Amino acid sequence: MQTYIRVMLLSVLLMVLSTVLCGCWNYREIDKMSIVAGLAVDKSEDNQYSVTVEVVDIKGGADIRILPRTITSHGETVFDTIRNTISLSGKRLFWSHTKVLILSKAIASDDIVKILDWYIRDSETRGEINIIVSKESTAKEILESKAITDEVVSYKLNDMIEGEKSVSKAPIISIYDFITDLAGNGISPIAPVVSMEKSDSVKSPSINGCALFAKSRLIDFLDADDTKDLLFVRDMIKGGVLVQSENG
Repeated sequence: MQTYIRVMLLSVLLMVLSTVLCGCWNYREIDKMSIVAGLAVDKSEDNQYSVTVEVVDIKGGADIRILPRTITSHGETVFDTIRNTISLSGKRLFWSHTKVLILSKAIASDDIVKILDWYIRDSETRGEINIIVSKESTAKEILESKAITDEVVSYKLNDMIEGEKSVSKAPIISIYDFITDLAGNGISPIAPVVSMEKSDSVKSPSINGCALFAKSRLIDFLDADDTKDLLFVRDMIKGGVLVQSENG
């Protein structure tokens, strides 16, 4: 009888351990995936979705190199467009290291719930990704900026947004924050704005000001000064400098 009980206890223990020690059940080789640093969503001329992803290729050898590149695909829905990207990259997209989602004015002026719905439903995406609105004609041209080709543009944009904690001329808004405001009563969602600014005859992305939404649609832009006032009203100031004129 004791032997039977021991066998039963051992069997139960093995079954419990089999559920605990299966941490690599979804293990995938990194060379079979494309790490997505950021994505830009536009409307194409035929009113389809156009999604540009910035992927990071890691080349091994004596010196490990990080090589960013962009891939653009089209489709009738965002999900369809993302899946079409796989046929262009030859690899499955890996979203856990994605830092920014850039929306064009055309997309932001439309109902962006369709974009957010796809993103929050995906099992690999994360809610802390920064949402940004492009003030240029497209969101794609931000990711394809030639001024900082030696860097990952998406990660550079993320650094700029994090730097706003010390400047407060643009809000720091994650997708989670945006959706929370969207679902709230009496709160208009906002998002930082990116545009291409010229410095020393070279254009590069710049984060400045914010985009105002009425529910899920873009209605207007605020400049840096008005944005700082808005952040004060909404108790979102993290830091920065207040300049008082001599005339008061």
